[in-house]
Amino acid sequence: MTPTGDHRAQSFARERIALALLAGFAIACMIAAVLITSQVLGRIGQYGTARDDNLQWTISQIEVDQFRFRLALADLAPGAEDAPAAVRRRFDLLYSRATTLRTAPAYRVVLGQSQLRDEVARVMALLDEMLPVIDSTDRDLIAGRDLLATQAMRMTPPIRRIAAEALAIDARRSDGERRQLTAQIVTLTGLSTMMFIALFLSLVVMWRLYRGRMAAEAAMAAARDEMLTAEQARARFLGMTSHEMRTPLSGLLGALDLLEDSDLDD
Repeated sequence: MTPTGDHRAQSFARERIALALLAGFAIACMIAAVLITSQVLGRIGQYGTARDDNLQWTISQIEVDQFRFRLALADLAPGAEDAPAAVRRRFDLLYSRATTLRTAPAYRVVLGQSQLRDEVARVMALLDEMLPVIDSTDRDLIAGRDLLATQAMRMTPPIRRIAAEALAIDARRSDGERRQLTAQIVTLTGLSTMMFIALFLSLVVMWRLYRGRMAAEAAMAAARDEMLTAEQARARFLGMTSHEMRTPLSGLLGALDLLEDSDLDD
């Protein structure tokens, strides 16, 4: 094989390797893009559904329950027969909501990383102080209305501080989720760009390989035509040479035959 042929073969081999690497890189980018896209779509789907453990919603419900409990206490009077039951029902809702906030695993993790834990403990302490009066008879409950109203008023500052801190926690969590989503979208954009670049370069390499192959085939066809032309020229030369030599040789051999048959001697 000629040095030019060796160089062309090495060039083809390098371009094939480059094409394989570019194709592998494009496939890897495509797989990563698909994975990140699924994560982004899943996170967007989560944003479209309400979370059961929404901290801000639970805190707002505690505020509402506390306000309704105070209204029920305001309606508590000796002549109101249904008022004690309404007070107990409102207290049970408030107590249940505060207990959920303190003991639920999803909230406990959040509360353990902020100042909310002490405020929730103050609210629970005030509720525990009111519990004996709530569980007493209707007469004792009506008699302890002022005490319950005072305790309910004392719950307002810690509940407001809880609401403010919960709003800040929810805002920080939302900001973190948005930053993570933005980072994933930026990564997805980068992967898509690299994938398109790899595909474009793959097309360029494939075009170079195609042109190189066409050039090699054209060179082989030209070499074959040259060989055929040279072979035809050699055949014509040999035919003409054979004809030019055969004519005088035939005459010479005929003359020798005639001399052989004659009576002439040396």
